[in-house]
Amino acid sequence: MSRFRGGIRKALNFAVAIRFLIRFMLVDRPKLRKATVVFFFPYYHTGGAERVHLDIVSSFDGVEKAVVFTMRSATSNFLARFQEKADIVYAQNVLTRKQPILARWFAKQMASIFNNRVDGVTLFGGNSDFFYNLLPLLNKRIRTIDLFHAFAADDARVSVVAATAARVHRRVVINQKGYDQIRYFYRTNGVNDDLMDRVRIIGNGVRLNTSDRTRNERPLTVAFAGRWSPEKRPELFLQLASRLKGTSDDFRFVMFGTGMRSNLEAIENAGVRYLGEIVDDSERDRLYLETDVIVITSLYEGFPMVLMEGMACGVIPLCVDVGGITEHLSSTNGIVVSSDRTESSIVTDMTDALLRLHNDFSLRQGLSIAAREYAVGHFGIERFQRDYRAIIFTD
Repeated sequence: MSRFRGGIRKALNFAVAIRFLIRFMLVDRPKLRKATVVFFFPYYHTGGAERVHLDIVSSFDGVEKAVVFTMRSATSNFLARFQEKADIVYAQNVLTRKQPILARWFAKQMASIFNNRVDGVTLFGGNSDFFYNLLPLLNKRIRTIDLFHAFAADDARVSVVAATAARVHRRVVINQKGYDQIRYFYRTNGVNDDLMDRVRIIGNGVRLNTSDRTRNERPLTVAFAGRWSPEKRPELFLQLASRLKGTSDDFRFVMFGTGMRSNLEAIENAGVRYLGEIVDDSERDRLYLETDVIVITSLYEGFPMVLMEGMACGVIPLCVDVGGITEHLSSTNGIVVSSDRTESSIVTDMTDALLRLHNDFSLRQGLSIAAREYAVGHFGIERFQRDYRAIIFTD
């Protein structure tokens, strides 16, 4: 019976893929033939990388553009915003391991569209495996750009980074840490060091909130914002909350983001309030304006969008020193604890930091003002948009 059901599922998946390919041939090919810029992104659900991708697409108002989504998304939260900014091609139903023959045929069909164009087109990949599968099929005159947000300690993409170094015209990273990692990957894999000339650093940007904070001395509101995933280590935030929830009523711990509903019992047992998955920008800013501290406990990061958004609203960052965090944070505008310690020690360091902030309102106030001033000076979306337009059209 299970084999029969498995056969039925395969047949249904194949039928869905075929229907998609028919739609692609009839409806989607014209979108790719007229677009000046074509983006390849995996998802349109809520996430920091997805927000950056949306901001990149939004940087090209007045330009014909298309976005190809290559993976199944957990939600459709950002889809409408992408649809407002670009033509959309849905490739996730055929680009699966279950349909390798159709996926290869689809890649060849898409490559032929770009190779047969006589006008200019730029292809931009961000976190998309399909983009790298497409590269060998493309005429080398087609301009290609990719973006890496961050690298894990043992990142499986190192071979891809090295193999495509000479094929991409520009490679974008979001901070100096990413630039240094690319250089290391090139040198350890025999890539010509001259190809580092193609790598550019473009820091992420946010739309700055100009509303005033109206916070009292108590309680101290501490937030974890983002998604529940292993590399974010949300369980450390719960440990932090558990240690302090019995200390004083002057602490309030909250979480908002994705993937948390299946962990509600652990969240509630730690004395943390889950505020939901925040999609609306004004609602997100309202929450930041009511928050004193945002906590980053990640194993690795680029530079978290939630930090940029929070700092722009005067939220004090309390972070482990991973990724590009110390490129922006110091003792003057946040609190950074060492990542070269046990998880228990990290929680202890963060507990001590929160107690200092709890007991010293002037310290809190000073760090909040400095965090906001730094965000205003460094994280504006205008610089971000200008840099991405330049790398597409003039660099």
